[in-house]
Amino acid sequence: MSKKTNKKTDKKTMQWVCFGGVVLFVVLLGYLAYILMFPLAEPFERPAMSNMYSARVTGTDRFCDINHGEAIEFFNQIGEVKPTRRQSVNDSPYNDTYCCLEIVDGETTYKYYVYIIDDTAFLEQPYVGVYEIEMKDYKYLEELLP
Repeated sequence: MSKKTNKKTDKKTMQWVCFGGVVLFVVLLGYLAYILMFPLAEPFERPAMSNMYSARVTGTDRFCDINHGEAIEFFNQIGEVKPTRRQSVNDSPYNDTYCCLEIVDGETTYKYYVYIIDDTAFLEQPYVGVYEIEMKDYKYLEELLP
């Protein structure tokens, strides 16, 4: 009788091991699909400040030109940005309220949109990526606006 019970136990154990293997495989496959469908943002592109011709901050209903030092201060202040899996597929963000930092270096115009969603500040570079930044960086740009 004990050999029969032992075989049943071994069979059940083997079934659970196979079931666990299948579940693990499905979870890993789902994670791989998620990573491939929603990749992290491209590396953040910083403009060459030495070639900067002009800089402007635009809000929802106001704007101001900023000097070279204020633009450099903003990029020094944000330090490292955290790439997200949010897609940047438009010329401007869907958010109604945002600040736009526009930097012209003679040949190229760089646009950066800074906005808040659910108490988290984001910096978006159109068609490149969306990055998480600190709230103080958003407030710095807002303070520059009149």
